[in-house]
Amino acid sequence: MYEGFKESLTFWLVKMRIIRSSPVDSVSAESTRARKVFQDAENELNRLKAEREQKEADILDIFDVAVFGREGEWKKLDGKCLEKESGE
Repeated sequence: MYEGFKESLTFWLVKMRIIRSSPVDSVSAESTRARKVFQDAENELNRLKAEREQKEADILDIFDVAVFGREGEWKKLDGKCLEKESGE
C-alpha cells in the first residue's frame, strides 16, 4: 500500500514539475520506447510474411493446369470479360 501511494505521489509531483523524474523513470521510458519499436517491427514482419505467402499462392495458381493452362498461358485473361457476337 505504501509503494502504491509513493508511486502515485511521485507521479503527481513530477507531473506538476515540483520534483524531477529519477533516472529509473528515464530507463523505464526508454524501455517503453524500445518495446514499441520492437512491436512495430514485429507487426511489419508479420505483414510481410502474410504478403509473401499470398504471392507464393498466386504463383502456384498460375502454374496450376486446371486454372490457367499448362504453362500459364491463360493468366493474361484473368479478370477480363470476353464477348463474341455470333449473329442471330
